[in-house]
Amino acid sequence: SQGGARGTRRTLALQEVAEKLGVAPSPGRKLIRSGALAARQACKGAPWLIREQDLDSPQVREQLGGWLADPRQTTLDFD
Repeated sequence: SQGGARGTRRTLALQEVAEKLGVAPSPGRKLIRSGALAARQACKGAPWLIREQDLDSPQVREQLGGWLADPRQTTLDFD
């Protein structure tokens, strides 16, 4: 957990959202562009900040659909 303003407000950067949902950042950007996921930037080019509670909205889950990882799916380790 990170401290500072983001930690107290429970907001996440786009990369953290992707990790939490188990997807790449690109579906998160798509959700932001479509308006399904509320996000803000301090200024143009700054990281997107998303409220953690917004990740559980039905609209987000519906749009992610096939992007969400199937818990039965295994991953391959390419070392």
